[in-house]
Amino acid sequence: MFMEVSQLIEGVRKSRAFCLKHLVGMTDEVFEAQPHPECKSARKTLLHLIGVDRSVLEGVKTSAMPDFVAIDAAAEAELGELPRTALEEAVRSSHEELLTYLQANYGDRTPDDLIPLWGEPTPLGVAIPYVSSEDYYH
Repeated sequence: MFMEVSQLIEGVRKSRAFCLKHLVGMTDEVFEAQPHPECKSARKTLLHLIGVDRSVLEGVKTSAMPDFVAIDAAAEAELGELPRTALEEAVRSSHEELLTYLQANYGDRTPDDLIPLWGEPTPLGVAIPYVSSEDYYH
């Protein structure tokens, strides 16, 4: 079966929704907890996901390797103190901004067409699903 780019984008949308589903019923105490010094709290994970969305968007727009550390730091500085519900909305919004851009600029392309991801030309059929990797490993 031939997969269309718009179907790949929808798959990424579903991946993020599944990731965020894990927040339902999570207490604020658990949301803020950092279980181990090397682990992120749920709050820090959401900030990181916003940084990822922004990094992908910047990289695709500029064809350059984004400065992940700076983008993550900017997201944390801008949004780190938001109340939980506002942060959850911010992560949904940042993801939708990315997916809307991808759909508008690449939705009519084929999976074999190239997109600049992480500074390298990458087939859309590889690049778009890769974006969801941040959702499923967190």
